[in-house]
Amino acid sequence: MSFRTRTPPAVSPFSLRLHVLSYGFVLGAMLVVQSSHAQITVTAEQRWATYLGGEADDQVLSVATDAFGHVYVAGRTSNGLRLGNDTTDASGLTHQDTLGGGASDAFLAKIAPQGSMLWCTYFGGAGDDEAVQVVVTDMDGVYLVGNTTSTEAIATDSLGLQTVPGGNGDLFVARFTEYGRLLGATYLGGSDVETATGAALDGLGRLVVCGSSDGPNSFTNGPLPVQPFDEGSDGLLFTLHSTDSLVSGTYLGGAGDDVIMHMAQGDSTGIVLVGNTTSAMGIATAEAAIPAPLGGTDGFMMKLDTNLTILYGTYFGGGQDDRINGIARYADRFAICGISWSDSLLVDSTVQQHVNAGGGDGFFALLDSVLAVEMYTFVGDTAMDALASIAFDQGGSCYAVGLTSSAVGMATANGEGASLKGPSDAFVLRYDSAQALTWSRYLGAMQEEEGRALAINGYTSVLVGGRTSSTSGFTSLGHQMEFGGGDQDGSLVRLDQAISTPCSGICTGTSTGNGSGGTCNGVSNPLPQFDLCLGESVSFIAYGGALGAGATWMWYANGCGIPEQFLTSGDTITIAPTSSFTLSVRAESQYGASPCESTVIIVHTYPTPTIAISDSVCGGAAIDFFGQYADAFTWELLDTLLQGPQAQLIAPWITAEVPVVVTATNGPSCSVTVLDSVMVNSPTPLLWQVTPAICTGASDAAIAVDSASFSGLTITWANSNMEGTTITNLLAGSYAYTLLDSAGCSLTDAVVVTEAPALIDSLIITDATCNTMTGSAQVITTSTSPGLQFAWGNGPPAEPLTEGLLPGYYTVTATDSMGCVEHRNFQILADGFFTAMIQADTIWADDGIPLLQCIMVPMDNAAIFIWTPTTGLADPTASSTTCTVLEPTTYTVHVLSSAGCMASDSVVVMPRTITPRIDEPPCGAFFLPDHFSPNGDGLNDALCVLGNCFSELQLNIYDRWGQRVFTSTVEDPCWDGTNNGANQETGPYAFTLRAVRIDGDVIEQAGTITLQK
Repeated sequence: MSFRTRTPPAVSPFSLRLHVLSYGFVLGAMLVVQSSHAQITVTAEQRWATYLGGEADDQVLSVATDAFGHVYVAGRTSNGLRLGNDTTDASGLTHQDTLGGGASDAFLAKIAPQGSMLWCTYFGGAGDDEAVQVVVTDMDGVYLVGNTTSTEAIATDSLGLQTVPGGNGDLFVARFTEYGRLLGATYLGGSDVETATGAALDGLGRLVVCGSSDGPNSFTNGPLPVQPFDEGSDGLLFTLHSTDSLVSGTYLGGAGDDVIMHMAQGDSTGIVLVGNTTSAMGIATAEAAIPAPLGGTDGFMMKLDTNLTILYGTYFGGGQDDRINGIARYADRFAICGISWSDSLLVDSTVQQHVNAGGGDGFFALLDSVLAVEMYTFVGDTAMDALASIAFDQGGSCYAVGLTSSAVGMATANGEGASLKGPSDAFVLRYDSAQALTWSRYLGAMQEEEGRALAINGYTSVLVGGRTSSTSGFTSLGHQMEFGGGDQDGSLVRLDQAISTPCSGICTGTSTGNGSGGTCNGVSNPLPQFDLCLGESVSFIAYGGALGAGATWMWYANGCGIPEQFLTSGDTITIAPTSSFTLSVRAESQYGASPCESTVIIVHTYPTPTIAISDSVCGGAAIDFFGQYADAFTWELLDTLLQGPQAQLIAPWITAEVPVVVTATNGPSCSVTVLDSVMVNSPTPLLWQVTPAICTGASDAAIAVDSASFSGLTITWANSNMEGTTITNLLAGSYAYTLLDSAGCSLTDAVVVTEAPALIDSLIITDATCNTMTGSAQVITTSTSPGLQFAWGNGPPAEPLTEGLLPGYYTVTATDSMGCVEHRNFQILADGFFTAMIQADTIWADDGIPLLQCIMVPMDNAAIFIWTPTTGLADPTASSTTCTVLEPTTYTVHVLSSAGCMASDSVVVMPRTITPRIDEPPCGAFFLPDHFSPNGDGLNDALCVLGNCFSELQLNIYDRWGQRVFTSTVEDPCWDGTNNGANQETGPYAFTLRAVRIDGDVIEQAGTITLQK
């Protein structure tokens, strides 16, 4: 065994345990509610604002965030939309980079928390397209839901439930990865007009899409709707598993016009949705808080189970038109918002504004788990005001966004957002978990703005999407700072409150070394531990969270808040630790600090391994590997990979120096490589000159080794009778031997001795049958031996085929000019012969109806039976049949087998009438014995009719062929067993008897008697 020690590349020593190399910034998201998250400031300050639009009209209709704080935004757009700046595709992909056509396309964008565009894409064809909802999944990206009149560029061939549109306007559902790659897309809808308004995930992670339909033909794929279409337009629901499987669907509504506007996130009990209706029936259930509409258009709320069956429904509204636009959920509470023209909605003197101020006001309501109203308020002044979207933060505070034209009574903010800037502004408000208004503010510039979409990151950032016609004064630090064109552009604004949302962990954006600490992104959680190799520098970022106004991330060693353990501030920290420790981070500002998040940093040293490998081995022997002073070992040789500190591999049959690559690793991947080798020695198989046997089975074969291949070897034969390297008089076969070389390595091999091909390979035998009374035999041979001929034992040598063979045993002999002789025995069978048999030659027909039965040996279920004559037979074509006879009749059966062979048998049927015995006749009992033995011993030598008083007597006896052999009279009533003086054979005889006694009694009998000797 050889032992080698390797030392890894030198790592520069550090005088300090931990070195902070640099810091930067990172993007934040949500998680972990801060221990004290009461509102600190009275408003939310604008962090950044951007246009999102092209040359015509554009609008943001949906906003969502992921766990990292990335912002997904969707809506409708025109030509010239500014896509992402990253042309390397490292930030994400662009599925469609130009407008597909029509008045608008849908669009989907992913934006970093600080406002940079990661990726953006059009989605649409030649028709009109828009996206109304973006839904972030927990695993791998987002769903995009919208409406389309395009007939192409929407559905995908794979993972598409409906690849062609139904017509007149359909819904669409598309699924993208977090990096912008389209996974699948489908149309949803039939020949009616279907319109999507929103979507959410249910408790099983399935996508539920809501909207409306103006007809009963929306379900062209998958199951039928749970509830059928009514009249007017009905609310519409689809539950999908991805984009290729429709789980269920239903219509909702009555005879008026109904639309489902939005849904809250579902749970195991089902989903809660809101909508608007003019229907008087089909909405409320028996327990409804408002069981009937109150006037104009009313809102409604419904709870459905996971199968889309209605559990509860109620109207919501007042005497005029009322519309619910949004719903949100926090734990078991719900919030709704919308617009109302009714003077009042509910009787509640505790609300901030219980009367509509005029011009249309927004409204806001909090509901409990059974959708009972806990509080509500109008929001607005005398001008037009409306709330379009609503959301909860992580602490249970509720936010709503919309638009307002009212200049007073709307904002609590001072300074930024305190006053109306244009004819109408977007408007944002916040209620805390105690149902108290915390702050409200305007959001806009000099023209018209509208808030349509809302998302909350943690309990810090408020993201408002909508549209604006302000061409200046609106944006700050945005991706698109210039107005795109048309009457309005889409808009997206991030507002930050003073309180920070703690991060949910620490992660590396990329791994910069061999430690394999891992990476994280918007949909995967950070790891609790990171592994580094000594000497590596790695950058870490706070995962998720959001910094409040004036806050910064503070990094510490082994826990937060201790000044002497402070490392650096900022969103990013780059370190090169020399030993393991715990890295901690929290957000700090003048108002306080967020909870501390930590991860364990494990520093691994490079190993200095000692290895031992077999120096040299024989082919087929084990190569042993042994290593120490490392956490793990990998041994690679000859395309084989072994793992573990000890390993073993069987050496191949080669003679060569085989290189070995050894990888010694500490931790996940702090490794060094050691190169080694092992010498493998294997004897080379011998080259043989083989002389085959001339004839099959002959022992005249010989073998001799090629002397050049035998140098330095010793040979031992498995057959102890064999010796040396030249052997004669061998039979064909395999002869094993073992070689031993000078290095002590052995090889077991075999030399194969062949022989001439057999003269006879096989025989084809044709047996004799009842139709062809002789058979034939033919030799099959592949031999090309000269002079080959065959003798069949019935004449001179002949060809391989002989015919006319009667059944029996034969031998064929093959010979050739080499003197080879082979014999093969065979038999010609009699195929198809059988016997047909009726067991008795004579059958008595008691009362004239016996059973005739023919037995076939061997049995043949396909045989045909024919009885003649057919007179009196129940079935003349059956193997057994009953017959009716009045006089002796001979029947013959002919049997034809399935092979075409024929056999027959016959039987005599004798009629016999059974007359009841009369006990004690007047002249004594009548008796006729059934046995007698005419052997001359004086005992029972004659068969006599016993009894007296016969006036007439006639006894007739018949042999087995029906011939009469005796007739008696009154004067001679006995038979001595002879016929015309000749003794008759022993056995059964048939008889008939008719006698008349003097008292007038008549006796008639028939039967059998037995003659014995």
